[in-house]
Amino acid sequence: MTTLRYLNSNSLTGTVPTELGELTAMTYMNLQSNSLTGTVPTELGELTAMQNMNLYTNSLTGTVPTELGELTAMQNMYLNFNSLTGTVPTELGELTAMQNMDLNSNSLTGTVPTELGELAAMQNMNLNSNSLTGTVPTELGELTAMQHMDLSSNSLTGTVPTELGELTAMQHMYLTSNSLTGTVPRELGELTAMTLMDPNSNSLTGTVPTELGELTAMQHMYLNSNSLTGTVPTELGELTAMQNMNLYLNSLTGTVPTELGELTAMQNMDVSYNNGLCGTIPENVEVSSTAGTSLNQDCPITGEPTTSGPTGIPTMPPSTSSPTASPSHSPTASATTINQTNAYQQCQAAKATCTS
Repeated sequence: MTTLRYLNSNSLTGTVPTELGELTAMTYMNLQSNSLTGTVPTELGELTAMQNMNLYTNSLTGTVPTELGELTAMQNMYLNFNSLTGTVPTELGELTAMQNMDLNSNSLTGTVPTELGELAAMQNMNLNSNSLTGTVPTELGELTAMQHMDLSSNSLTGTVPTELGELTAMQHMYLTSNSLTGTVPRELGELTAMTLMDPNSNSLTGTVPTELGELTAMQHMYLNSNSLTGTVPTELGELTAMQNMNLYLNSLTGTVPTELGELTAMQNMDVSYNNGLCGTIPENVEVSSTAGTSLNQDCPITGEPTTSGPTGIPTMPPSTSSPTASPSHSPTASATTINQTNAYQQCQAAKATCTS
């Protein structure tokens, strides 16, 4: 037997049989979307011809077996939407034929292994919605075939590596809802194939790099819910494909550039809850919310801060059923509360500056 394709999306229960490890000619295993329990058998590490392993959307527990690092023919591995624990095995860095790896929505801990930087064929990597800690490895900048990377909704710290600017095939980059610090690297302006960039809900500081104006394929840019300062770059007016731009809940100042009025594809732009944006909204820009800025010469909160968040926050493009799709992301109520409090305090002072 070389394939086990048609057992997915049933109501199978029980465990994954260890005996499957004897099917050494197997290249394709599809047990996804069942109600399987127990652990991922270590015996699956004997399936050295395996190219596609789909075990996602079950109730599997235990760790990701280190033995899976023996499957050097593996191209696609989907273990997402289970209840797996433990760390991401460093041995997975041996799977140099891997193109798609999805471990999202488990309970994995530990760091993102630097060894993953050796997976030169990798196109889609989803490690989001776990409890990973540590930094984003600089070695990921060596994955030059990467098109989609999702590290969101973990507890990652440190800075966004400048090396990610080497990923010139990148189309979607999610770093949302971590504890990243430092600046938005200007090197990201080299990723001219990127259509979606989402580092929202971190603690990023510094200015919005002018180099982002070179991302002419960009459609969705979410820089909201950070601590960015400075002005909105006029260079963003070069992003003619832009549909959704979120800059809310930062500390941006100055005026909204008139150049943004040239972005005729824009559907939603949210610049609310900054501390000193002044002036008027450029013509032809459809704005989902300006509450909390000095653009309307009013401060959003007259009493205690609420947790309702900015009005009109656009949602991200909906997820698909693809194993590599990522869920929508939005700032948490607690983060919104903190930033709203800051916005109210800062807006009072900013009004005087904007009207002077």
